[in-house]
Amino acid sequence: MAPPTPSLNAANLSFEKKNTNLISIPHNYRVQKRPIPHAPVASPYAGTDVPKIVYVGSKTPFMSAIKRVQKLLRHAERRVMTPLIDEKERKRRHAQQRKRESKAASSGSGAEEQERKVLEECLKKLRLEKVLVKATGKAMEKAVRVGRWFEEKTEEYEVAVRTGSVCVVDDIVREEVEEEEEEDDTADDREEDDNTVTVDGKNEQSDKTKPTESKNQLRRRRKRERVRQQKVEASLDEDGEPPESRTRWVNMVEISVNLKS
Repeated sequence: MAPPTPSLNAANLSFEKKNTNLISIPHNYRVQKRPIPHAPVASPYAGTDVPKIVYVGSKTPFMSAIKRVQKLLRHAERRVMTPLIDEKERKRRHAQQRKRESKAASSGSGAEEQERKVLEECLKKLRLEKVLVKATGKAMEKAVRVGRWFEEKTEEYEVAVRTGSVCVVDDIVREEVEEEEEEDDTADDREEDDNTVTVDGKNEQSDKTKPTESKNQLRRRRKRERVRQQKVEASLDEDGEPPESRTRWVNMVEISVNLKS
C-alpha cells in the first residue's frame, strides 16, 4: 500500500488578520524592526512540564533542525522509559532469587502484569513528550518542510500544526539625511533647471509624455493623502513628535512532533 500523501503544506495555513490599525508615521521617519524575543532554550534533560522548543530561522540548515528535533525526542524516550528498565532489572533480580530458592514460577505472572502496567504508563507519558518547532514570517516555509519530513514517517512520529500570531515591538526612528546628499540634490535640481531652459521645445514634449491623471484618480489620491495625514497627526504627541515605538502582529506556525507509542 502506498504511503499516505502528506497534508502539511504552507499554502494551506490560515492566519487571522490583525494588523489593521498600525500607527502611521511621518515621511521623515522609518520603522526599525527589533529581534523577536524568544524564551531560553530548555535543557534536553528537563521533564515533561518544560516545553522543548526548536526555533527555525530563514537561515537555519534544514537537516540541522531535523537532527535537533530527533535528539530531543531520543532524550525524552530515554527519560520516559527509565521506570520500565528499572522494572525489568527488578524482575531479573527476583527471578534469580526465586531460582536460588527453588520456588515455583507461579508468582511470575504477577511480575509480568506489573511490567505490563509500567510499560503502558511509560508509553502514555511518551506521547506527551512533544518537541515544538516554531517559526515566524519567511521562516515558516522551512518549519513546514521540517514538519512534513516527520509527517512522511507515519510509523514513527505524530505531527500536529497550530497557527497563530506573535506581538512584536518596532522602533520608530528619524531618518538622518547627510548634508552632502542635500548638496548633491540641490546640484541635480540646478542641472535639471538648466536643461529645461536650454533645450528648446523639449520641455513641452516632456510634459506631454507624463501620464495625466483623471479627475477621479486625482480625487482618490488626494483623499488617500488626506486620510494618511490625519492618521499621522493623530499619532503625534503634544510636542508634535511620533511615538518611539509601535506594536504589530507577526504570523507564527507551531509544529509539534512526538514519538508514536
